[in-house]
Amino acid sequence: MTSVAVVGAGSWGTTLAALLSKKGHDVCLWAFEPEVDDQIKERRENVSYLPGIELPQNLRSTTDLAGALDGVEIVVSVSPAQVVGTVMAEAAAHIDDDALIVSASKGIEITTLRRMDEVISEVL
Repeated sequence: MTSVAVVGAGSWGTTLAALLSKKGHDVCLWAFEPEVDDQIKERRENVSYLPGIELPQNLRSTTDLAGALDGVEIVVSVSPAQVVGTVMAEAAAHIDDDALIVSASKGIEITTLRRMDEVISEVL
């Protein structure tokens, strides 16, 4: 079983986290918004971004970025493009050196036109 942190609990991040959980991986989904974290924990549903979809019981969620990243083998970045740099810069100190980083964020950075993998590489 692979340990995975999905950083970003919007519709895309929640979908990826659910799929990885259903495949048997140990997944922690990081939510910026406390209400999203509460919805997932209390209702097993991300009402704000993915209403009507029941989330697996083994999917964990948190608003604690350091805790979500602690010891994971894979980090999936799914934050909105315009905050990827900020979020991943904060995350950098908590990511193990041998962790695999997967960029699943959509879009480009508006001010620089950089792809998300370029933004992430710069801050890590």
